[in-house]
Amino acid sequence: MALSPSTNNQNERVMLRDERLDLFDESIKRCFPQLDDEFSNLERLKGDAQKEHGDYVCMNVLTICESLRRLDPHLFHQEPTRVIARKLLKVVKEENQKSKMIEKACIRDVAFITFRLSLEWMTERIKRLVRGGINSWAPVLAQESLVVDGPAPAIPAPATEFLYADEIRFRYIREMLIRMLDYSGIAVGTGLTSNKSCNAVREYFTKERGVIASMRHGTPLFDVKGEDLADNIYKDLETLWSAIYDQRGQVIVFVTPVRYLGYVKKCFDAAKDEKWLSGECSLRSCGYRTSSVERDKLQYLWSLPDSFIPLSLIEIGTIAGYTREASLECAIKYEYLKTHRLAECTLSYDDMFAEEGNTFLYLLKTRFTLVRDENFGGRIGIGNTKECFRRERELALHLVQFTEIIEEACLTFMLHPVCEYIWILCKKFISYYTEAYLRTSKVRLLWDATKMVMDQCFHLLGITPDSSRESSRSVPYEIKTGFEVIPSLVSDTRPKDLNPRFEMFSMSVDLSDSSFKNGALFGTVSLIDTDGLLYDERLPLNENEHGHVAYFYREWHAAIGIGQNAVVYFGSPSPCYIVPFLSVLEIYVRLFVTTADMSFVMCNRPTPINLSKIWVDQENYIRGTLSFECDDGRILMEYIALRDAVDTTMELSLESPNDPLLKECVSGCIFAYYDKMLDHLDDLRQRDYKAVIFEAPENDSELKVGPLPLHKSVMAVPVDGTLVFEAQFFDKSGKVILDTTSRFGAKTQDRSEWLMPLKNCFLKLTIKWSKGQVA
Repeated sequence: MALSPSTNNQNERVMLRDERLDLFDESIKRCFPQLDDEFSNLERLKGDAQKEHGDYVCMNVLTICESLRRLDPHLFHQEPTRVIARKLLKVVKEENQKSKMIEKACIRDVAFITFRLSLEWMTERIKRLVRGGINSWAPVLAQESLVVDGPAPAIPAPATEFLYADEIRFRYIREMLIRMLDYSGIAVGTGLTSNKSCNAVREYFTKERGVIASMRHGTPLFDVKGEDLADNIYKDLETLWSAIYDQRGQVIVFVTPVRYLGYVKKCFDAAKDEKWLSGECSLRSCGYRTSSVERDKLQYLWSLPDSFIPLSLIEIGTIAGYTREASLECAIKYEYLKTHRLAECTLSYDDMFAEEGNTFLYLLKTRFTLVRDENFGGRIGIGNTKECFRRERELALHLVQFTEIIEEACLTFMLHPVCEYIWILCKKFISYYTEAYLRTSKVRLLWDATKMVMDQCFHLLGITPDSSRESSRSVPYEIKTGFEVIPSLVSDTRPKDLNPRFEMFSMSVDLSDSSFKNGALFGTVSLIDTDGLLYDERLPLNENEHGHVAYFYREWHAAIGIGQNAVVYFGSPSPCYIVPFLSVLEIYVRLFVTTADMSFVMCNRPTPINLSKIWVDQENYIRGTLSFECDDGRILMEYIALRDAVDTTMELSLESPNDPLLKECVSGCIFAYYDKMLDHLDDLRQRDYKAVIFEAPENDSELKVGPLPLHKSVMAVPVDGTLVFEAQFFDKSGKVILDTTSRFGAKTQDRSEWLMPLKNCFLKLTIKWSKGQVA
């Protein structure tokens, strides 16, 4: 039962990310030798930020200043943040003379060192790729061995239609993980059991009266009905035992539907309680989501007649060696893999077979262009334009980022960024290809490197002709019922028909530095969704595979201006759902403030919020304040937890039946709050518990007929409560043109409308009510 050794025997690998990290590590060590635990923190810039600021940003100055101020609280009197950033930048430039890696580096704002990689340096590294082969660009991971498996297929789903989709997505995710880890030099195993593991597990656990419990300390673990289900649970425990003792995996990963994460955690906890784990072994889960409609969609796609499959997919696929079935299989597989694993895969026919966009067909067409025009078709273009050089640099930069993309996917088990990477690679190649037809060594180099990286991505994704011979349409599905993990006490005390919601309203930022008058705030405030359904793609999942729901998210280059004792109203969360909760909800706060010369780390930690009182005392709501204090001040956040709520989504539009081209110059706000919950608070405190639905800033608001963007478009409302709206608007002269209030009793469904007349038009607020599961 030994692990399968990696097929990548390339020992001399080019870790370009490490070259960047080493340069900054050495610079920090030279510049601040007293900081032993400060290591380089470089972030890849994307989109407009990359175009405006550079390829990467070093975030270390913020934490360096924080560490230095612990040694000298009066540091900023002699050396403010900007001076410290200049010192580090000077040493970085000196270190860069050795490798010439960086083309340009500078300080943005007060503390952020951004830099662009040198095209010459990137070209030299790409030459190494072409000479050494694609295996030389595989990431080097800390682990040496890893076991990937999942719960026994017969662990029952709520209904048959889930099982089919579960098994399809499980297979795609597991196979891609195995290919990536193998490429990265990791010895990979899959779940194997034996008589030895079977006998060993039954020495630890026993089943009596429908409960599987520990023989050592009698702790009940699983409540089961039927021998088949007990056998499946034993099988999963045997898989764990074998992975730990027989295969000796350093990391054991269970790929599982999110609705089984609780079950998998119970299996992991059982292994830990029985002292199976050594210090070198860790257990991780990799959750994914499916829907009950996927089976019908898949069966429809499998049975498509040839006339419904794009002709270009069949023709190009045939030339590339794909059968009709393999082309269809790869299109479906890619649709799953490009979707965030916590999101439902829509399997939309139009999206899947689009000739442009992030689809298998577009990738196949681009790869066909690479092969067809490998000798450039004899065409010669000018190719020396400024635009050509810009596109050349973009393609080179994307190529040298290949290794870090694969490394991040291996560490996070997130596969969709690999799909995004190859899609963008195709776009950048086509963009460069249309501009540069010169038959030069540099064009040849980028051409060959693109083909190598693209071919490897096809292999890792499993969308080559050979990788799709075993069709997923043959996956069996069967239904068994009667299994459940023994629920926690909290789950028992929370009635199943309740719809709890945690609503956040505002935060105030107070700096203790007496010289502070105004500055910029950036960072993240997010809640952890323990149901495992909500996630913000910009933030990583936590160790329990739970996603973040961001209520405040600002990058350093998009910080908001604040003054002393500033109040910031939370907008719509991302994703746009209000978070449910059990007894404890975790909030993650990572906030920074910068001024013209200084920087402050206000908070950088997760914090649990105890909400058990709402269940124990059967309170209808809890209104509270979260306080985060640091040496430089404090942050206060106002929230209301609702025991049972309905959800609202809101839309606002400017209506003018007589003049559809009307533009209205107004300023003002629409607030919303819960009736009677704030009555005993003074006006200042009431303000903190109101939500800003819409804001038209003074001297900067010309409203046009049609939909208007809302600051907050979703809000939970007590199931028996009333939602109050206040609207106040002014014309250009400052005269009040609207000052009104409206109340709406909560509904479990339906919609409400509120019309607010202005001079020659009116605002219409539409409120849609619903009650039930989010997402």
